[in-house]
Amino acid sequence: MRVSLRLADGDLYEHEGILAAAEPHVNEQTGVIVLRLEFPNPELFLLPGMYVQVELPQAVIENVILAPQEGVSRDRRGRPVAMVVNADNQVESRQLTVQRDLGNQWVVTEGLAPGDRIIVAGLQKVSPGMTVLPEERDAASTAASGN
Repeated sequence: MRVSLRLADGDLYEHEGILAAAEPHVNEQTGVIVLRLEFPNPELFLLPGMYVQVELPQAVIENVILAPQEGVSRDRRGRPVAMVVNADNQVESRQLTVQRDLGNQWVVTEGLAPGDRIIVAGLQKVSPGMTVLPEERDAASTAASGN
């Protein structure tokens, strides 16, 4: 697996490294996994004790939708669901398949399509089949709230 180093000033180290070894178990108390990474250092730029961050890709999932967590709830059986406004401004309930979280969003592999409008506020006032007049959340307020 290829890995990258981000230096203390935020720049990427020019040489890629590899994941050379990983311990087969996780420390149950800390959640730490010990990894061994190897990087070429032909210019002797990397020094012992130097502060760096490793960028280690975990996985690549294609054809997913990032859904805001506040727009996803659980049904009586514990399955993730979202209320979506369709093209006719009617509310639909959609059962989702959630792969994992990514910050304040869910990585959704099934149940949503590009362009779907998820209801994130006023969920207690809507029900499936209801006609609504949706208000889009602008990018500035989304970024400011961390959503």
